[in-house]
Amino acid sequence: MAEQGVAKLQSAWNREDCASIYDEGDGYFRRNQRRDEWLRRCAELRNDLGLWRGYQVADGVTWPIGKIGIVWVEGRADFANGPQTVRADFQLNKNTARLFHFQIKFADGKLVQIPGFAGRLVD
Repeated sequence: MAEQGVAKLQSAWNREDCASIYDEGDGYFRRNQRRDEWLRRCAELRNDLGLWRGYQVADGVTWPIGKIGIVWVEGRADFANGPQTVRADFQLNKNTARLFHFQIKFADGKLVQIPGFAGRLVD
């Protein structure tokens, strides 16, 4: 299910549909990341990285948190402007993977985490 979640995320990314990524994300994601900030950051990232061409899962884990749990996958994402490491955390619910957290590790060492973990989080 997490790989299907990444495929859905990739599809929305390539359609320039940052709004649907937010709107269909887990409540945790939406509570801890303002919609306008997500739309701005998503557009900036899309501009910097380009189309998301492929994804190869390298690692993943399931955490027994919440009613069903959170699963994350991390791997190589091939973007038009070069490969990066992408991690996506999903809340699994009713056979649906809803985005919980999104992270990109750039080749130059820069790390982008959305929502960020620099303040009080609301669960």
